[in-house]
Amino acid sequence: MGITVLHEPESSPVADIVFVHGLGGTSRQTWSKNKDPQLFWPLEWLPFEPTLSGARICTFGYNAHFSSTSDASTILNISDFAKDLLYQLRFARGAEEKRLDVGTAPLIFVAHSMGGLVVKKAVILGQNDTHYKDIVQSITAIVFLSTPHRGTNLADILNKILSACLFSLSPKQYIAELKNNSPTIQEINEQFRNLVDKIKIVSFFETQATSVGPTSMLILHRDSSTLGYPGEISKPLNANHHGMSSIRSSCASASAGVQPSP
Repeated sequence: MGITVLHEPESSPVADIVFVHGLGGTSRQTWSKNKDPQLFWPLEWLPFEPTLSGARICTFGYNAHFSSTSDASTILNISDFAKDLLYQLRFARGAEEKRLDVGTAPLIFVAHSMGGLVVKKAVILGQNDTHYKDIVQSITAIVFLSTPHRGTNLADILNKILSACLFSLSPKQYIAELKNNSPTIQEINEQFRNLVDKIKIVSFFETQATSVGPTSMLILHRDSSTLGYPGEISKPLNANHHGMSSIRSSCASASAGVQPSP
């Protein structure tokens, strides 16, 4: 949970890169192919990319697992997660309990699925808050990996499954907010579009079906995974929803002109 520093350059970081997982994910497994710790690419490979070795690399974890049985998990929402992200960025400490001072270097988010909504809400909440305004102003780019910008029709289904579960799992507020064009989704989109003039947006969308019970389907279609903003870069990835955030071969291969494999 919270901010974990994976790589700290020897000198002051030229940028901060923060990975934010989505629904049902964690700060490590989301970014590890087949949950293999040796394929945890933000730690195992990314610091060795020549153009990124000077960046500080972190992950952010929060309690958004649909199987959580804690009482808090039923009432937490996307806004709560966004507030925690801002708080962690401001007050988290690295090696030797040293403050990270996020906001003094360019800040880049890499967000998977619902994590993209958490990042967008954090931008909205932090813009006029004196505690976090400098952090928001330092954001230079956001990479969205299959983020449900317009929601998904699977949200209702998932909460119904939780309600009927033999293990007494409760419906979650943050899952309800993921419904197609929910009030939360609409509010985030209306406010976020006015705050990103100076932020580079890159949106990747899935092209392979994900197994859901006895069937397979696209969790998110292109229309929900892209914003349609001027200047936004959008691109398909040869991966299903879970595979969007993990790769099985070293990022260093990209430096040699070889595309890493999702």
